[in-house]
Order: sequence, then C-alpha cells, then structure tokens
Amino acid sequence: MTDAGAADHRVIAALLLIRTMSHLQAIIALARVKQVVESRMLARACFENLFYVAALREKGDKFVLKMKYDEIASRHARGQFFMQLQNRQKDADRDAKLLGMLKEWAKEKRKFLSAKETALAGATANSYIYYSQLSADAGHPTFSSLNRYLVSDEMQEDSIRGIDFNPIPEEHEMTDTLSWACEAAISVCVGVNELLGHTPASEDSVQARR
Repeated sequence: MTDAGAADHRVIAALLLIRTMSHLQAIIALARVKQVVESRMLARACFENLFYVAALREKGDKFVLKMKYDEIASRHARGQFFMQLQNRQKDADRDAKLLGMLKEWAKEKRKFLSAKETALAGATANSYIYYSQLSADAGHPTFSSLNRYLVSDEMQEDSIRGIDFNPIPEEHEMTDTLSWACEAAISVCVGVNELLGHTPASEDSVQARR
C-alpha cells in the first residue's frame, strides 16, 4: 500500500482482478445449468474489466482520475434524475441533503467513461469485438438476444411456431462463452501481473525448468 491508499492504480487493478475471478466462478456455475445468456452477460463484464486493467497499466493514475470523473458524473446524473421524479415521496431533510450534494458534485469535473473508447485506446482494441458481440446477443434486449426464445418452423422459413421459456443452447455456445471468459480472465491476470512488476517464479517452478 502507498500513500494513495485505495486510489492507487495498482490497488484498483488488483480489485478488478478479484472481480473478474468472481465473474468467472459464476460463469462456470451458470454454464453447468446451461444458462448461456446469463453467463455471456458476465463474460461481457470480464472484458470490460480487461479494458480497465489495460488502461490502468498504460496510463496509471491518469486513468484513475477518469474513473473518478465517471463516478461523480454517475452520482450527479442519478441525483438529478431522482429530484426530477414527479411521483417520488417528498422528504424535506433528505431532499435538502441531496440538493447540497448535487451542488458539490456540480463544482467537480465529471465525465462518463466509454467502454469503447477505453478499449480502443490501448492494447485491448481487438477484444472489443467480443464485448460488442456479447452485448448484442446477451447483454441488451436486442432482436438478436430475444430471438433465442422463439421456436422457428423448420418447414416454413421465417415462420414462428412458438416460444421456448427455457431454450437449450447449442453446445458450441457454452464452449465459446467459457473460452471467451477464460481469455478475458487470463488477459486480466497478465495485465495485473505486469502492472505489479511481475510475480517472481517459485523455487519449485525454477527447479522444474532445470
């Protein structure tokens, strides 16, 4: 730990590694019960973690500032949205505190982070292809993702026979999902390892190579 504490870019990278490993555990559990959409949503999150790790590795504390600006922008936007709700339950003390916080946030620099811009700015540019694909077929309620629950009539092209509430994914879909998630997780491990100055080889591994 340094004087920067939790704001140190290396600490944040370590937290992203922990978050990614947690995602991977959940992806494996979901794969075992054939929940391909849900596992792909988490695989998408693994790639987003990778974009952040790569940015921290390349830009260090400068990217930490961008994360801070994103956090302030998000809080400010959520607070404004809440205050604009017409049917919310009014509370004078709470509203006064929130208005005070909104004024303070308004004084600070704030800007939302873009996953695409973060990915394309560094070594993870190619990985954005996976992220965008996972967003389209699982992360968002698109025609592509919703089409999974439709049962087509094999005899008539473009004819819908019904709706499947629990569609069984094709085998390659689960294999691809696990493969992509592992690729993202391994890349996160490599990025964090490089950022922390590389993990020294254990004596056992040195002896094995000899």
